[in-house]
Amino acid sequence: MKKVRYALGAATLAPAVGLVAAPAAHAADIHPQVAKPSGKQVGIRPLVTCGTNDAKSVISKKGYLSAFVQYDGNCLGAQTTWLEKSQTGLAERVQYYSGGGALEQTYYRAGTILSGNIMYSSRPNAEGVHKVCFAIVPNNNHNDVEYGTICATL
Repeated sequence: MKKVRYALGAATLAPAVGLVAAPAAHAADIHPQVAKPSGKQVGIRPLVTCGTNDAKSVISKKGYLSAFVQYDGNCLGAQTTWLEKSQTGLAERVQYYSGGGALEQTYYRAGTILSGNIMYSSRPNAEGVHKVCFAIVPNNNHNDVEYGTICATL
């Protein structure tokens, strides 16, 4: 029964993931920051085509932030994060962790304001991801977490 529910959620979100192309006004630039490799794990490998056979949702304790990830094994195919606020000047911080728990990569993404919410979405196709964490930060201070952090273990 769970597989059917997740499959419907993934199918419902899939069209929305592809529609987000233009960032909202005052949105942050998209740029990756690569952490130092741990040396013990293979690390995150982008530029692959990940499946989206499995899905997970996570919601923050206060309920303002939710994320939906689609993956296959340890290969992250797509992610969508929703902030239930219509606020400019914010970026999504996405962090990928390897199986050993080492922070491998950090990305900052612009969002799109839709119906009073902000949606952040991407198709990272990143292999080697064990855990992915999301937070909403100001464009001018990426160390100040406004909403989150929420994490999903693949």
